Amino acid sequence: MQKQIDIAETIGKAADAARLRGELKTRQDDDLRTVMGTEQGRRFIWDLLGDAGVYRTSFTGNSETFYLEGKRQIGLMILARLTEVCPGEYLKMQTENINGG
Repeated sequence: MQKQIDIAETIGKAADAARLRGELKTRQDDDLRTVMGTEQGRRFIWDLLGDAGVYRTSFTGNSETFYLEGKRQIGLMILARLTEVCPGEYLKMQTENINGG
């Protein structure tokens, strides 16, 4: 015997899941703003992006390129979040590091 699908229940679960995803994104965005709101946080993120290789090529001519590209991809994901959530703080971070921090 087939179980009947309760459409209202399914829609309710989907709405709950969407609400939870929204709350999680809001919390993560707030966390990022908090980190980027301090000089120490901006310095940490700058170093993290540098370690990830965001600002340099990852091509080596051998299989190490795959490893470096993986690191770089994570850095690019962080960079995308920075420019979405707190672009002003990202620019401030760049300026601080160009001027010797």
